[in-house]
Amino acid sequence: MKGFFRYLAPFAPDYSGAVSALYAEGGLVVLCDPGGCSGNVAGYDEPRFYGDKACFYSAAIREMDTIFGRDDKLKKKICAAASFGEYKFVALVGTPAVSVIGTDLTAAAKAVEKETGIPAFSVNTSGMENYSFGEAKAILALVKKFLPEYSEKISIFGATPLNRAFDDDLVSIASELSSEETLCFSPGALEACRLIKEKSGIPYRLSYPESPSLLKAAEEAGSAKRVLIVHQQGVGNTLRNIIRRTSDADITVGSFFLQDAEFAEKQDLFFQGEDELIAASKEADLIYADPMYRRALASDARFVPLVHCALSGC
Repeated sequence: MKGFFRYLAPFAPDYSGAVSALYAEGGLVVLCDPGGCSGNVAGYDEPRFYGDKACFYSAAIREMDTIFGRDDKLKKKICAAASFGEYKFVALVGTPAVSVIGTDLTAAAKAVEKETGIPAFSVNTSGMENYSFGEAKAILALVKKFLPEYSEKISIFGATPLNRAFDDDLVSIASELSSEETLCFSPGALEACRLIKEKSGIPYRLSYPESPSLLKAAEEAGSAKRVLIVHQQGVGNTLRNIIRRTSDADITVGSFFLQDAEFAEKQDLFFQGEDELIAASKEADLIYADPMYRRALASDARFVPLVHCALSGC
């Protein structure tokens, strides 16, 4: 049944993807929520929360303020928070609370920018989509706000904990850098990168670092003939390319998250539900996926752990 999950946990929501994408960009990231969504981000989806100085703030919207649409209180809280430091921008990230009541975050961002003088923008997430959609909205909003700047430099997008497979994946980031292109670690960054290319001519590519752990995982392919990789598209494509250096296996990259047609192969799969994942697993003799996927697979295939925090929160 589409949308019915018996084995898998809820995915990281779109607002978590937005917060993660903006987290280390030097701004004040405001999650416009009553507090629960912020707890979800801090407790499960953003492991950097307890280890660095990035500024992530809950607007702590009260129920009656939301019901009566007291947007002036929201603006005052954000302006007060913005006065405690120097920020490159203020980002207002949406949640189910403001989505249901119809709060105009775009207007609120304009009001904050006018009062503080700090560039401000909104990310209209609702909590109803998975993290990859929120990541895409946030990166696009950031690039649109600072387009002249991003049109004159080389950038890396999507290098967040929600997109990674191993802790050392960023160790090899230097080998991925180029002075001539924008680098996307996940498909959520591609729309923004296409805008940069349109305005400045800077090309882009979807690529993920070949870390020692990812290279070691590829060695597990061995003599497998039918391989299924379940992760975000950046990780899946890079792992497939590494395996193909020594193997002629048929390799499929499958995901519940954003996939971009430009970087997909014809056999790649977008899963809309567990049933599609289970069916795909029956065709493989080797499966790379987050350990939580193991319990959902109706397959005798060999299983290689490939952690995806956005799925399991681990």
